[in-house]
Amino acid sequence: MKPASLPASAIGDAARELNLQGIGRQFGSVIALRKVDLTVRAGELLTILGPSGSGKTTLLNIIAGFQYPDQGRILLGGQDITGVPPSGRDIGMVFQHYALFPHLTVARNVAFPLEMRKRPTSEIRKRVADALRLVALETYGDRLPRELSGGQQQRVALARAVVFQPRLLLLDEPLGALDRKLREQMQLEIKHLQQRLGLTAVFVTHDQEEALMLSDRIAVMNEGEIAQLGTPEEIYGRPANRFVAEFIGESNLFPARQDGMDAAILSDGTRLLCDVSRWPENASVLIRPERPRLLRNGDQRDNQFTATVLETIYLGESVRLRLQTEQGPALLVRWQMRDLGKVPAAGERIRLGFDRNDVQVVGA
Repeated sequence: MKPASLPASAIGDAARELNLQGIGRQFGSVIALRKVDLTVRAGELLTILGPSGSGKTTLLNIIAGFQYPDQGRILLGGQDITGVPPSGRDIGMVFQHYALFPHLTVARNVAFPLEMRKRPTSEIRKRVADALRLVALETYGDRLPRELSGGQQQRVALARAVVFQPRLLLLDEPLGALDRKLREQMQLEIKHLQQRLGLTAVFVTHDQEEALMLSDRIAVMNEGEIAQLGTPEEIYGRPANRFVAEFIGESNLFPARQDGMDAAILSDGTRLLCDVSRWPENASVLIRPERPRLLRNGDQRDNQFTATVLETIYLGESVRLRLQTEQGPALLVRWQMRDLGKVPAAGERIRLGFDRNDVQVVGA
């Protein structure tokens, strides 16, 4: 069966690129945004990720037009929309709590943006049918929102946001109200929908796993600034600084000093072989939990340790271990059960190791 789709849009790539130039916002003495520069490419899904108070929601509200910046410009397709009200920006919006009209049917909710644009009745009917088919709700048009599950309501919100073929789609923590299993299902549906329609999308979340799974690129925010902008692989594998390394995923982070041309020295004197060609001020070394390997028989690695298992957490396909090495540092590791065979018990002694390329040097 041919996948459902909306009518082809005449909007070109250039008209769907978002460009933020020096966006600043202050509330009293609190600086929410510090001259943020950001380009969202046409057709990409960019996630704004950060802890509470980092400025991500303020930035999204400014893009949507719900707030105005104190300084800077917003360009959409090269057009300055900084002072344009939300209704004139041609932007679709999906909220965490759906924001559906409770007294309108599903079909009328989806039709609302088209009615506001005074589209012909025949066009509205066709576009609504196409949008509901796209989110697999084609038989739910006559129902009220209260008759739907949370996941179905979120699909209606998605259909309403894309039915008028917006130049930009904004998603503000859209899956925060869903349980874990449904959330994971909807993550895939949003990604497939965005790719199928070729939408330029900005997704805001505080969930690192969600950002890594969904995004073409991620902008990690901290204290009103973008701490790092990059692909999920770059953000996780090569964090720009200690904040990003700690915020994205689990980590083993140790303050260190450089030792010659091939090693870092931890505060307890442990020497780790690694690439020290780039050594920032106040450096730390990062080892992700999945990088160390359990060593058996004659296995060798650049950095090797003997350790005692302090704590074991069984996670089904994987196991999370807290280890105390004889050489000094405590390590957190996460290993796949298929590689282990059995779960190491607390108090058990094991050998583990990792190569120099598994150690990243990050600045403060």
